[in-house]
Amino acid sequence: MHAITTLHRILSTSFPVIHAKRLASLLAAVEAVVTGSRLTLSDMGRGLTGSVAVKHNIKRIDRLLGNNLLHTEIFKLYEALVRQCLNGISMPLIIIDWSDLTPDRQWQLLRASVAVEGRSITLYEQLYPQSQATSPRVHQAFLTQLATMLPTGCVPILITDAGFRGAWFRLVNRMGWYWIGRIRNRDMVSPADVDTWAGCKTLYPFATAKARSLGQFNYVRNHPVPCRLVLIKHANQKRHKKSRLGKLDHSSRSLKNARAQREPWLLAVSPKLDHLSAQAVVAVYAQRMQIEESFRDLKSDHFGLGFSASRSTQKNRLGVLLLVACLASFVLRLIDEVGKARQLELKFLDDKSG
Repeated sequence: MHAITTLHRILSTSFPVIHAKRLASLLAAVEAVVTGSRLTLSDMGRGLTGSVAVKHNIKRIDRLLGNNLLHTEIFKLYEALVRQCLNGISMPLIIIDWSDLTPDRQWQLLRASVAVEGRSITLYEQLYPQSQATSPRVHQAFLTQLATMLPTGCVPILITDAGFRGAWFRLVNRMGWYWIGRIRNRDMVSPADVDTWAGCKTLYPFATAKARSLGQFNYVRNHPVPCRLVLIKHANQKRHKKSRLGKLDHSSRSLKNARAQREPWLLAVSPKLDHLSAQAVVAVYAQRMQIEESFRDLKSDHFGLGFSASRSTQKNRLGVLLLVACLASFVLRLIDEVGKARQLELKFLDDKSG
C-alpha cells in the first residue's frame, strides 16, 4: 500500500533511531486497521497479511501492544506527524478536548487536533485516570509537551468548549498563544471599564442570529481574565436523540447536551485576536465539532475504527492502540486526498445525482 510506504518514510526520516522491526510491526497493525480490522488485539492479528498462522499474528500484535520500548517512543512518533501536518503553517487552529476513553470512565483522553477541511487531524493525545481529568497540572504538562512538538515560529489558536475556564486561558496566555472558548453555566463576567459582575446568562437575551461583538470584558471574578465577548444564537436544528427503542432519550447526559445546544454561543476571545470580526470568531469556533466527530470515528464499532470493542485496560497498551488509530486515520486521509485529486469520487456517484 503506497500510503503505508509514505507513512514509513515520514516516521523513519523524523525518528531514524526506531528499530526497523518495531516500526514494521507498528505499520503492519496500522495497515490491518486501514483495511478494515477493528482496534482490538484479535482483529488486528487476523487482519495482518502474510502466510503466517493467525495465532502467531495475534501474538505479534500482543507483543507490539506490550513493547516497553515503543511506549517510550510514542511521543516522538506523534511529533513526526505534528511536524508533517504543521510544516509551513504559522497560526494553526488547534482544538483541545477531553473524552471518556473507556465505558467505565476509568481512563480519560486529552487530545489536541488541528482543524482542517473535513475531519480534524490528531496531533497529540494523552491518557489520564479519572482522578486527574481537567486538572490544571495536567493541562500545564500537556501544553508544555505540545509546545516542544510545534515547528519553530508556530503560534496556534486553541479552541475549547465550556469545560476549559479561566485557569486554562491564563495558562495559554503564559504560553504566548491565542485562544477562543465558550462561556456558559454560572461563569461571571464584567465589562472591562466597570467592576460590575453578573452571570454570563444575563447576556443571552441580547443574542441574535447575527454574530455581534459585545466589547471588552473580564472573565472570572477571583482571577479576572481580559477577553472580548462574541454572542450569537443559532436556529434550532430540531434534532432529537433517541434511545435504542426509538423513543426520546431522557438520560441526564442527553438532557445536558440538549441544553447546551439550545443556549446561545457566548465566546471568549483572546485580546490578541481583536483583528478577527465577530463572524470570523464564530466560524473558527464552529470547527470545534471536528474533534467530537474524530472521537466518534475512534470509538464507533459500526462507523469508525472500533476502539469501543477493545478489552485492553492497561495504560501503556491503550496508548499503543491510540497511536495505531492516529496513524491509521492519517493514512486514510492521505488516501482520501489522493482520491480527491484524481476525482475518483465521481466513479461512485449516481448519474442522476449530478
